[in-house]
Amino acid sequence: MSVNPDDDQKSFHLNRIMDTVPKEHRDKFDKLHLRILKLKGEIEVLRKQNILYIDDSLKFMDEMISILSGGDGSGLVYNERCHFNPSGPRLFLNREV
Repeated sequence: MSVNPDDDQKSFHLNRIMDTVPKEHRDKFDKLHLRILKLKGEIEVLRKQNILYIDDSLKFMDEMISILSGGDGSGLVYNERCHFNPSGPRLFLNREV
């Protein structure tokens, strides 16, 4: 079996590649594949943490703008545990995906 560059480029199947690798080199490729999967998992965790961080930062900045601009209904910025409490539905900043 050979890998055809004209095949569907939207999907990547390691099994198709592994079938073309000589048996004496498959262990190395398996180790690389596992390493790539581990890195992909770490990247996904960092991506989710970044989304939370950006959302919290934007909410904080929005609250500060609302307070500084004298917006109505501005509630507590932080609760007794020093965690941010949003004050209402008014948003000056928002994250675009």
